[in-house]
Amino acid sequence: MIHHRGLGYVFTDGHAIMKITDFYNNLGDLDKIDWNIMHSPFWFETEEDPDRERRRQAEFLVYQFVPIDMILGIGVKNDKMKQKVEEIMYQCHCHKPIAVRPHWYY
Repeated sequence: MIHHRGLGYVFTDGHAIMKITDFYNNLGDLDKIDWNIMHSPFWFETEEDPDRERRRQAEFLVYQFVPIDMILGIGVKNDKMKQKVEEIMYQCHCHKPIAVRPHWYY
């Protein structure tokens, strides 16, 4: 959706602040992301692979902002944060689903 709307973006193959991380802006390069780690419930570093954490933190960054109509919903860590986000959304006259997803956070 971001690409088709003509919004500027980049994505990384790891945490964006790391010097060895590469940046891309062509969807043809999505294969540079380590999808096995993305789908793995365990991604801590090992002796055999000491770069797992950096790769697991790959990012998709959109220039300036994402229009609210493109946001399908919001995931939060707990009920307290859900209440805060609901208050903000109410003040902005925005209505998006807000789901508590503690397993999305570490």
